Amino acid sequence: MSAPATSQPLRSNPASNLVPEPVIASAEPSAAAEPLLTLLLENEDTAAYEEIFARISAVVKPADFLEEIWVRDVVALVWEAFRLRRLKTCLLETAAPDGLVRVFSSFLPHARVNEIAAGWARRDGERVKQVEGLLTKPASPWSTSSRRPWRTGLKTSSASTA
Repeated sequence: MSAPATSQPLRSNPASNLVPEPVIASAEPSAAAEPLLTLLLENEDTAAYEEIFARISAVVKPADFLEEIWVRDVVALVWEAFRLRRLKTCLLETAAPDGLVRVFSSFLPHARVNEIAAGWARRDGERVKQVEGLLTKPASPWSTSSRRPWRTGLKTSSASTA
């Protein structure tokens, strides 16, 4: 028997994460145990999680309680992979302008670097083209045609000094 896909996932609240003793001691499926299997963050989409759970359950068709647990584990791992991809994207998007400032500060005036990075972060068409041009410029310290290491503390590999 599979658990219904409409169960409410557990929201991040440490006090509510405690498992009551009767739930642990019982071998029978319990509605009280169901929300303990999922942890969604406040900004995450419950409907999207439930859709993933329903689709995986429909394919696997768990035959008993242990298989239901395994399905929930797989769903939780898939959800976590999606979450980590979203967080990684957010981190990269947030850090990219600072990275541009660090790289461009080695050869452009600071005020100009900040203006370029801010425009690039806003996706200003002119600034995006300017950054692309600077990054592909043959004399740039990070271009593939240059044999100089970046001036940001990176060590030169033996391949790049040849």
